[in-house]
Amino acid sequence: MHRHFPQGVINTSEVESLEEAIRKIESAGGRKLQGPNQIPGVGSSAYCIDPEGNVFGIIEPIMPAK
Repeated sequence: MHRHFPQGVINTSEVESLEEAIRKIESAGGRKLQGPNQIPGVGSSAYCIDPEGNVFGIIEPIMPAK
């Protein structure tokens, strides 16, 4: 599989709101690298980078219907 980023391992954390998480990341000195991307049947995700250069993912899952 083609690597989109030079970092070999990218940890991903679940968030309640992708938009709010991106705002918080940017206000803390990080930035969004890619996304949001829709993953059918799963949710929305984005890749970000922190001020030290570490790439990480965030995902807002689709909530199951109640």
